[in-house]
Amino acid sequence: MVSAARVPAWGYFDHPPLAWWTVTAAVRLAGSEASLVVRAPFILLFALSTWLMARFTHDLATGKEEARRWAGVRAAAWFNLAPLFGVTTGTWVLPDGPLIAALLGSGILFLRALDTGRLAWWLGAGAVLGLAADAKYSALLPALGVLFYLATSPAGRRWLRRPHPWLAAAMALIVFAPVIWWNARHHWASFAFQGGRADGHHFNPLGPVLLLGSGLGLLLPWTWWWIVRRLPHAWRDPRWRLCVGIAVPSVGLFALVALFSRGVLVHWPAPGYLFLIPLLGLMPPGRERAWFTRSTALLGVLVMGWVIVVHAGVLPQRARLHVTDWHGLRTQLAERGLLHRPNTIVAGTNWIVAGKVARALGPHMRTLCFNIDCREFSFWPDALRPGTRNNFGHDVLLIAPGTGSEWAVENYSGLFRRFTILPPVTIEAAGRRTVVPLYLGYDLTKWP
Repeated sequence: MVSAARVPAWGYFDHPPLAWWTVTAAVRLAGSEASLVVRAPFILLFALSTWLMARFTHDLATGKEEARRWAGVRAAAWFNLAPLFGVTTGTWVLPDGPLIAALLGSGILFLRALDTGRLAWWLGAGAVLGLAADAKYSALLPALGVLFYLATSPAGRRWLRRPHPWLAAAMALIVFAPVIWWNARHHWASFAFQGGRADGHHFNPLGPVLLLGSGLGLLLPWTWWWIVRRLPHAWRDPRWRLCVGIAVPSVGLFALVALFSRGVLVHWPAPGYLFLIPLLGLMPPGRERAWFTRSTALLGVLVMGWVIVVHAGVLPQRARLHVTDWHGLRTQLAERGLLHRPNTIVAGTNWIVAGKVARALGPHMRTLCFNIDCREFSFWPDALRPGTRNNFGHDVLLIAPGTGSEWAVENYSGLFRRFTILPPVTIEAAGRRTVVPLYLGYDLTKWP
């Protein structure tokens, strides 16, 4: 994401553009791509999301003001302790940061719209929902959840006969329109990719069980059990039914897809899980104290255990290269006169390697993906792609971890007039030095 954000666009191959714009803004404001710089906006967005979770739960709750405030505080605390949100959404450079903040903001505005009936709140909810969709396509599932909630409650059905929710939907579509425009200009690439990831080819009866069971780890077992127990009560309560209604499409759709596909990732139902977290605000204080202490201790052990494992150097080579930045790569290439070699492109053998290389070499070095599956690298202005002669005649410095010389010669030598094996580079990754093969192709003549 950091390397792709160097090319601002109205859309990207993997996801809509909002998270990439966030990275671009942070880098340009700070003049640096340091880890803290690119992570800072997502940390701040999660701080905002924590406050929004407290506000949303407070607005949902009924009773005395002090009890409503404490319900919000408890939900916000559990939100931070859930590994799915507090660890990944709270620190990683991913679309989930702006997605979660925008979904919670839209939820608050939607509650205000229901309570006051004012069109301005409806339009505001639609606009912020559009921002959530500009971060990740899965934001459209909570929108279906709102429709499901309105259709299954008497008061909601009355709203469906009025123009307010439909104008809100139109507002969301307007905010989302640039993403549609970008896809239309790029052969619907992003829509097709994301839609095809859950393509089912066989019956997988354990899929839904494994997907929903993963919630035990993503939300912590005891909190997930508490949420499941509260669902019938929440559905009967006209106020709390909103949380269940919003969650149903996200969780239900991906459970259904998992029945016919092995390609469903465990975090995909996150927008649905998000709106179940407020139910934890109803947990009795006596029981909550012990569970909260237990959860804090477990999360601390898990995080510190992972840090120790990474830095102890015990991970397999592929994992080591994936979980850390490639320190030392830029220095070694520069010392060998390869970094600014005339008429030379640096390339990785797949989109993950190309992203790691681009991150390590910095924004002033051209880095491309030398593979038919290039993801975002396919849409760079100087990308290698069929039907063009971009970069033909250039030399290519190919960084290829996990490859042998015979494999590289067989797969790549025919693309150049001459292909040579260079001494490898050594990358400091996850507590150990990892040797990475290096190749140089002279005069690119064919598309890989």
